[in-house]
Amino acid sequence: MATTLTESTSPEMETVTFSFPISKMETDADGDLVVKGVATDGSVDSDYQIVDPEWSAKALGDWLSTGGNVRMSHDPQRPVGKGLSVEIDRDGDGKHWVKSVIVDPVAKRLVEKGVLRAYSVGISHPVIKRDPSGR
Repeated sequence: MATTLTESTSPEMETVTFSFPISKMETDADGDLVVKGVATDGSVDSDYQIVDPEWSAKALGDWLSTGGNVRMSHDPQRPVGKGLSVEIDRDGDGKHWVKSVIVDPVAKRLVEKGVLRAYSVGISHPVIKRDPSGR
């Protein structure tokens, strides 16, 4: 059974997280680490969840327009970088790409050494729609 995650205004549901791999990294002219990855494509992930692409397109845009804060382990006391861009369906395949810069020296090293290999996104109070068909 798959579940689809979207935003909710319901305070009863806790935060749900999903992750997506860092698919590319490079060092910029300032020596900071630029990382890229696919946030969602609307397919079922390894946790049998689907992040609704329409909802995530808006949510990712909102995240970027409000500063695109990138944190270590979701810790608000541990900012490590910021979002640089979001590309919605750039290749016509439904994938939403995220690019961020990591400036924290410890976080940069952890990414470079493969200790941190993915973005992790938290969705507060999601709407979860159960789908017995697996889609």
